[in-house]
Amino acid sequence: ARLYQETGIQYLHFNTLYQLKKDASLLKKTDKILLMPDLIAYYLTGTMRMELTNLSTTNLYNLHTRSMIDLENIGIPKRVFPDMIYPEEAYGLIKKDLASELSIPRVPVIAVCTHDTASAVFSIPDEDDYIYISSGTWSLCGVLLDKPVTTLHAREENYTNEIGYGHQTRFLKNVMGLWIINQCLEEWHHQRNNISYAQIASCAEKAEYAGFIDPDAPLFESPGAMVGRIKEYCRNTGQREPQTIGEIALTIYQSLAYKYRFVFETLEMILGRNYKKIVIVSGGSNISLLNQLTASVCAKTVSTGAQEATILGNALVLMKATKTIKTLAEGRDLIRKSISEKIYLSEDKMNLDAEYRRFCRIIKGVI
Repeated sequence: ARLYQETGIQYLHFNTLYQLKKDASLLKKTDKILLMPDLIAYYLTGTMRMELTNLSTTNLYNLHTRSMIDLENIGIPKRVFPDMIYPEEAYGLIKKDLASELSIPRVPVIAVCTHDTASAVFSIPDEDDYIYISSGTWSLCGVLLDKPVTTLHAREENYTNEIGYGHQTRFLKNVMGLWIINQCLEEWHHQRNNISYAQIASCAEKAEYAGFIDPDAPLFESPGAMVGRIKEYCRNTGQREPQTIGEIALTIYQSLAYKYRFVFETLEMILGRNYKKIVIVSGGSNISLLNQLTASVCAKTVSTGAQEATILGNALVLMKATKTIKTLAEGRDLIRKSISEKIYLSEDKMNLDAEYRRFCRIIKGVI
């Protein structure tokens, strides 16, 4: 409870803190710990720093003091962590020998929001209140807030507070996203069925049956044999097993949409407010079927942002840092003009509330 109060980070077994505690013996041999983007910056500049947005996800950053937690108290030496760096600040100039080798000037290496979701969310040009989904292997579902939420309700529901640009709070929940359909695609390709994502969506739209799965069930965490695991989940929860590619795909997409509703309803209860709009960015934003299911199941308007949202958010920080743009509003206007937004309205073609209650019973094990 105290750790959540300080860091605001949801419990996930692979969080950096738990990895360090598990391999504590390595710390005795460690000079410095760098997260991957900071390691690349070190190779380029020779300067060691830890960028804030990525650091905030590790369970090692205190949201309230804006500093590291009491590391010595949990057996981690403070000396292994370098100083922090913030988006728009420079790590330093590219190393002289590297610049010479590449025949480029010694340009500054500037910190962006090095956590991919932080950059993706920063690219969203919408200025209204909205819920976002950064839709990729994971679906990061949340809202932007001015300060963290570390209430008992938020902790019990395992919601997380990560830092975005300008110390905004990305209050969100991790949902297993397109990992499951990607694993199925690999399996179908291995069976020499070279089906594309567009063809999978077409099959799903024609399917007459779909079951429900909990995308976050441990059964779906590891790679391989995903089609069989979906059938196993349905069988073990008293549902008919999906058989065709279309039925399996619709099971996945439909279950994601219902899980989004489950996550958003809880989020709205924690915050005591209602959101009418969802903005979907990153790779999953081009899956029209999933977008429409999300709009209908969640009873909210869905709009799509950039598929390459992380790159655009990255570029926006760089443009601001180099004074290529004067204001963030100017940069976001550029993004708005460079993407093709699609709008999906809620379409209640069936008794979605009854189906949602059935979904909730299934994922809670109450059949």
